Amino acid sequence: MAYVLQVFTYLILAAGAAAAERLYLAYNGDKEVTWSEACGVFGSFCRQARTSVGITFGSVVCFILLSVIS
Repeated sequence: MAYVLQVFTYLILAAGAAAAERLYLAYNGDKEVTWSEACGVFGSFCRQARTSVGITFGSVVCFILLSVIS
């Protein structure tokens, strides 16, 4: 059971890291590939994405605690 929790923890952590990277690009853009920042135009999307990333990393913490307990 502990191995399954660790696998899910790593999968959720990878998804959270990818979402955090996208959120960073949405806030700052990327000048090298001429991507402009999107949060100035899509403010509600950025608030929802920021909340989603926070919940994702909160669930990672919960899965880490469950792994330690088991």
